[in-house]
Amino acid sequence: MECLREDYDSLQASSEALRNLVYGKANDDNKIALKNCGGIPALVRLLRKTTDVEIRELLTGVLWNLSSCDALKMPIIQDALAVLTNTVIIPHSGWEASPHREDRKLHLHSSQVLRNATGCLRNVSSAGEEARRRMRECEGLTDALLYVIQTALGSSEIDSKTIENCVCILRNLSYRLAAETSQGQQMGTDELDGLLCGDANGKDGESSGCWGKKKKKKKAQDQ
Repeated sequence: MECLREDYDSLQASSEALRNLVYGKANDDNKIALKNCGGIPALVRLLRKTTDVEIRELLTGVLWNLSSCDALKMPIIQDALAVLTNTVIIPHSGWEASPHREDRKLHLHSSQVLRNATGCLRNVSSAGEEARRRMRECEGLTDALLYVIQTALGSSEIDSKTIENCVCILRNLSYRLAAETSQGQQMGTDELDGLLCGDANGKDGESSGCWGKKKKKKKAQDQ
């Protein structure tokens, strides 16, 4: 038992150290270094395996911090999207829960793990057409995000960071939606851009995050 305790303490301490080392844009070099030594797949494997809430909070916190680096957005989608969706977002959303667990569902919406995971996917959802395609095709993701928002309506959770993250992900995934799917072949791209983009010229679409141009992004992208 003491050995297990020591292993847990070491894992917690190392996860906290990694989270701190990759916090903020000033530490982008550390983020790249972590990726280059196989850090993203290692974090994902551990997230898939562990059931400890504190460790899962730390691991998703590291991934959220990494996701603010443009060079790591696609690697995170490739290595972490399915695991974040299937082991965090869908279970914590309550989408597949029974109708008798409303209290539990609302409680899970305020969980740090869900907040971190949606924050990570919020960042990577602005990585371009291929990122949007993969996220749209990720089974259960949009349903779970919509369910989180739906069940938070009329409660104090509606103003939470988690809800903001979910809305921003869905906003980014809706950009050029028809043009990037089979429906787009039946309509003119100019018409689609006018319908789906806030900017009629479409100048900021590919580089925008949730609330507009990159230069106006909030520092809160990092955890």
